[in-house]
Amino acid sequence: MLFAKELLTEIAFALPDIMVGSSFMLLALMRLLFGNRYSSGVFPKLSVLMSGVGFVVTILHGPFAKEFQTTLFTYSHDLSCMKSILLGAFTIGLTIMNRFKIHKSLDSSVYPLAFGLITSIIICISANSFLSLVIGLELYGFSLCFLLLIDKEATELRKTAMRFILVSSVMTAVLMFGVSLYYTQFMCLSFHMIKLDASLASTLGSILVVSGLLFKVGVAPFHSWMVDIYEKASIPLIMFMDTVWKFFMIFIFAKVFKMLVAGEGGQCESMLTVVSIVSMLIGGFMPIFQENIKKFIAYASVGHIGFVLGVFATAHTMQPIAAALSYLATYSIAAICFFLILILLGKHRQVRCFKDLSGLVPSNTVFGFIVLSSMLAMIALPPFANFVAKVNIFKLLITSENYWLITTSIIYSVLSVLYVAKSMRYMFVSTTDTANRFVDVEQGRGVIVLQASIGLSIFLYDDIVKLFSRVLE
Repeated sequence: MLFAKELLTEIAFALPDIMVGSSFMLLALMRLLFGNRYSSGVFPKLSVLMSGVGFVVTILHGPFAKEFQTTLFTYSHDLSCMKSILLGAFTIGLTIMNRFKIHKSLDSSVYPLAFGLITSIIICISANSFLSLVIGLELYGFSLCFLLLIDKEATELRKTAMRFILVSSVMTAVLMFGVSLYYTQFMCLSFHMIKLDASLASTLGSILVVSGLLFKVGVAPFHSWMVDIYEKASIPLIMFMDTVWKFFMIFIFAKVFKMLVAGEGGQCESMLTVVSIVSMLIGGFMPIFQENIKKFIAYASVGHIGFVLGVFATAHTMQPIAAALSYLATYSIAAICFFLILILLGKHRQVRCFKDLSGLVPSNTVFGFIVLSSMLAMIALPPFANFVAKVNIFKLLITSENYWLITTSIIYSVLSVLYVAKSMRYMFVSTTDTANRFVDVEQGRGVIVLQASIGLSIFLYDDIVKLFSRVLE
């Protein structure tokens, strides 16, 4: 009886995770049993209901959660807060899809696969072992590949998905080989039980594990797959990869980095420094030559991650990592605003290049202001909250006296202003057909509210950093 009570207590901590995972399995089973014809009309509302229930359960469960670890997973109040934010944003996203009838042009398989992506993130951020981490990463790769493959029109996208599957399989094998080296040395896979040292097995294992995770993030020299997917995928999928997945992947990388710091943290310092410098140079120069919006965002994303990795290359404690996560969190809000405006504009006319936004400011000043301020917030200019995070990152780099990273970060920051200015110039140019080319302001009221939160979040910056600090402790 006592054992059953303890087991139920352990399951109660994982209740939100179990509910989200069950929703993924239930939708996948319903899709197999009923097919696209019947599920296409049921899945949109059912998905909102399931996601909303998961969000409410996580909110109600969070205040009672305490630090609790099992062999595979870890649970805490702060992790519950992050999960509730994720599920809340997911519920809002599904509601927006239903509001604008986007589901009518989609295959019903999108919904179970979307829950697969969310489930994979929850598994990864709760992981306490390399076994559960790899399971979460592979579930994400599985869901992403099938989302790319179900696109009935873009044959090039399916070719890109097949290339991603092949390359991802190789990098997963690299990651698993590094994990196997850890296991042969320490006979366990739990993060808190692996104590790295200066031995060859620890060093080689760390290099292989970090390489595998950097591929999942999409930084140089592992960025080509991400650029291909960004160029051919739909904007909602790119928005998810560039905001939600990027942020949580860096959070996952921080959990592994905590293990490196606790052991022999300097063994990957040179590797991370090189990757950070190369990524910032590619992410600084390549967007200048891009007219396609999706490729522009892809290369800019490589630069942002490279800038954040500079923190990992110089940090010897976990405290500075919180500033990097706060930088990405505020960046994600700005990027979501930018992508939502592109989705709204794309309903009335095709928007692929920045030239397609010509005349946006004269014809629709409010939307033009949102696009401009979103792009300025993405490169962390004042008065937005991530400017404070960027200043803190520069303070860390200066304290570390890593002059290569300091110089490259300054060059990257200057180049980011240049490529944003180059891209924005089209929006101020009036053309003869600017009238009635863009949507009314009334359709973007929600984006305007979200845009205001980028500036207001500067007052909550200290609380955001404290939250990430507690989670990473």
